[in-house]
Amino acid sequence: MDGTRPGQARRRSAGQGAAAGGGPAGDAGARLPASDRRRHPTRYGQLALLGRRPGAKPRRRIDARLLLVAVLLAGCTLQPDVSQAAPHGRVGTIAPRLSGETLDGSPLTVNFHQAKTVLVFWAAWCGPCRKEQPGLNTLAAKYAAQNIRFYGVDMLDHDRALARAFVAEFKVPYPSLYDSAGSLTAAYEVDSPPSFVLVDQKGVVVGRYPGEASQAQLERLIDQKLATSSAAATGSP
Repeated sequence: MDGTRPGQARRRSAGQGAAAGGGPAGDAGARLPASDRRRHPTRYGQLALLGRRPGAKPRRRIDARLLLVAVLLAGCTLQPDVSQAAPHGRVGTIAPRLSGETLDGSPLTVNFHQAKTVLVFWAAWCGPCRKEQPGLNTLAAKYAAQNIRFYGVDMLDHDRALARAFVAEFKVPYPSLYDSAGSLTAAYEVDSPPSFVLVDQKGVVVGRYPGEASQAQLERLIDQKLATSSAAATGSP
């Protein structure tokens, strides 16, 4: 016997085993390069205690595929509620409210549910508007019997007197709203005169014609979008 107590022998043996790499800390420490351990003793000491190799990436806690599925499901449930969107006058949408003052200052609100409607966006300074106005007068008279009404929107005419002179010169048979500020025009997304918007009796925009149009072109459009449904509703052949 060498005089060493049993408890001391056990502690000495355990210490030798750890130094030789027999324990967890010894295994991790043995895998670290000596030069790195000298340069970063604190960092590598912590890694050794955690049993993790230097440079190893942490284990992902979220499966990327599950995350992708969650994002896709969220996208399906977060679609905008288009029923709350403001009307913009495009085909297939509800026509924006049309209300204001006529050229003589009288209040006017167009009720789209009373009749099918042809909106004529025009201006006194517009050359093509002057050219096509006689044909519009003819069409307005023709389709009145089919419960199709015409309304004008005088857009961006800053002199109301000039607009009234236009109406008097061409004997325009339908009323026009005075839209000097362009708010009504903007609601219907009309860029410039002349332009035409057709609205059915449900208040839905069913046709548009931007730019100059001949009488025949407008007649064909009205027949396709408005007059056909009128004939069907009345039982006409």
